[in-house]
Amino acid sequence: MMKKRMGRAPSLGKSVVAGVVLGTIWTVVCAAIIAKLVDSEILAMENVGYGAMMAVLSAVFMGASLAGKRAGHMVVQAAAISAVAYFVCLLLVNALFFGGSYVGMGVTALLVALAAALAVLAAGKGTGRSRRMRYKIPKG
Repeated sequence: MMKKRMGRAPSLGKSVVAGVVLGTIWTVVCAAIIAKLVDSEILAMENVGYGAMMAVLSAVFMGASLAGKRAGHMVVQAAAISAVAYFVCLLLVNALFFGGSYVGMGVTALLVALAAALAVLAAGKGTGRSRRMRYKIPKG
């Protein structure tokens, strides 16, 4: 007979998918905002790259944070897998729309790794001091 699970955390796969979906949606929202700012000439065309880097950094941070929070005790694994899956999605979109020109993907990979590390640090799991057990020594 299988033992019934008692935890409330969803599976790692569902957490990763939720993180990637949130990151992708946030990327599309940021891209629309940047396009509107460029169209209304508030943002110069030369500064679009900086906006895209901030969009990727914030999208990966939000997605990895969500995946880590949903995964329960597997914060590091969920954040790392979510960040890698988001980066693979970026590579696929780049191959589909830009003909496989991977010029800036090294910087993007560094941003993805940095955002995932920041999400793990912000989660704060595993950073607390462990409690010491006090043992009572029986007298006599």
